[in-house]
Amino acid sequence: MYKVIGFIVLIFPHLLYADTNWTLKEIREEYLKELTQNGRRTPFRFDVDYVNDKGTSGGVRSSCWGSFQEMKNAFDNDVYLYQETFNDGRLRVNASYTAINFYPGAGTAKALAYFSNIISFDEDKWELYCTATTKQTEPEEFRPSEITYTILKLTASSTASPYIKAPPLIDLKTCLPNESIEAPIPITVGFIGYANENLKMTLTVKSNDLPNSFGIYVDNKNILNLSDYVISIPVGQKEKNIESYLKGNCPDMAEEYLWSAEYIYSIE
Repeated sequence: MYKVIGFIVLIFPHLLYADTNWTLKEIREEYLKELTQNGRRTPFRFDVDYVNDKGTSGGVRSSCWGSFQEMKNAFDNDVYLYQETFNDGRLRVNASYTAINFYPGAGTAKALAYFSNIISFDEDKWELYCTATTKQTEPEEFRPSEITYTILKLTASSTASPYIKAPPLIDLKTCLPNESIEAPIPITVGFIGYANENLKMTLTVKSNDLPNSFGIYVDNKNILNLSDYVISIPVGQKEKNIESYLKGNCPDMAEEYLWSAEYIYSIE
């Protein structure tokens, strides 16, 4: 006779942050101005306190994430050099570039993360969670018994980015040969983002098919295929309306015409 004895072994996943006590260090309210698409131009600096009972030393990375859970997951899985840790289609956050040292015992890591914009925005808001974690390829893992994190309440604006609004089609109706034509072209120019001084926008109008008798006038000056028109936008103002007019003579040939003009604009 024999007796079959069954054995059941339950293997729990080892959550490396399970034995780490997380403490909120501070809630920071920051306004980052003139973000650019060059991520390493705008760092956000913060401190991370830790207690490292393991007696190890090495390097850590730091960054910010969109939620507390995402931050803890990154703490478990390591972060590589300049890794993208947040991207919502507007704002991008990248981890620190150079390693930040950690040591045995209690200490403070001088942490940072890099911020950049993906699209233009003006005083948009985010809540992010920031801390330090083991950097990829580091032989000594950073597994402190205690660590702090910072909640960042961020308001940010990108650098000023220009835009123009104009009607896609101007109907000149009908006219007699060589009859004078004049039609208003309402234009609005402006920008999205941050500016701490008067902005100057340059407007250029070009056309390859408008008849030679035609011009596009701003302040009684023809700028079609000629000189640029400089628009000043005062501090505190986001856009400006421009009165422009198309003037010319009706062609000799009786038929339907379709002409085009290109408006080119930039911030000085």
